[in-house]
Amino acid sequence: MAASLIFRYRPGASVLHRTDTRAKLVGMIALSLTLIRVSPYKLILITPLLVSGLFLLRERKVKSTPPLFVLLMPLIIFSGNVLSLRFSAGESMATALTAGALRMGAFISILMLAQLFIATTDPPGITPALYAFLRTIPLLPARDLSMRMGLSLTLIPVILDEMNEIRDAMICRCGWHPARPLRNLFHMGLPLLEGILTRAGSLADAMESRCYNEEATIPELQEGSLVLLPLLVVTALTILLILPGFLPIKSHFFPYMFRYY
Repeated sequence: MAASLIFRYRPGASVLHRTDTRAKLVGMIALSLTLIRVSPYKLILITPLLVSGLFLLRERKVKSTPPLFVLLMPLIIFSGNVLSLRFSAGESMATALTAGALRMGAFISILMLAQLFIATTDPPGITPALYAFLRTIPLLPARDLSMRMGLSLTLIPVILDEMNEIRDAMICRCGWHPARPLRNLFHMGLPLLEGILTRAGSLADAMESRCYNEEATIPELQEGSLVLLPLLVVTALTILLILPGFLPIKSHFFPYMFRYY
């Protein structure tokens, strides 16, 4: 049950909880895009902020353990980048290790951004926020897309719960090997897929029993949320992340800090 606390909404009254969902969406997308071209400076600036936000949202009486795939993905990204840069691109081992570490750090930062967004955003408020953005694009089925995207985000804890149940069943049957994580993931594949499809079918039946259809009314956005101040903070942070990389600095230290990988 501990692992299911990851990527799950946690009620609260913090500034992030009171921030408008649209502002949080803009902030998450903007900061994630700036991390596509990662540099040491970006990680040094943004990582402490994300860690501080997650620390304030932590459960004091409950210890949460990240799911296995969350722990393995950064290692896979690191090793994949090192191998591709070293043997395919012909880069030196030092450059390959540095680039792999920075891209792994960028992936972890994006995961922390997603965790902050999901942990502080009430699931019923995600769909209307997505609809408010998508309806401005012509010829786009905004209603269906926003509903499906909102359901995808709210289904993440359900998938993690299913993984926990399968893991517990494997432990009870002596089929779980802590020293062989890849083997565990392989044997979890088919039961996990079957469980997800079963739960998705139950969700579809529940929506149908409540007369959901294409003409369903999109919930309204929450009134009185913080909008202007969070957007100003995100804009300032985005400028701080991007601008120094274009400054003509001639020092030997700073170009390395602003070098993109």
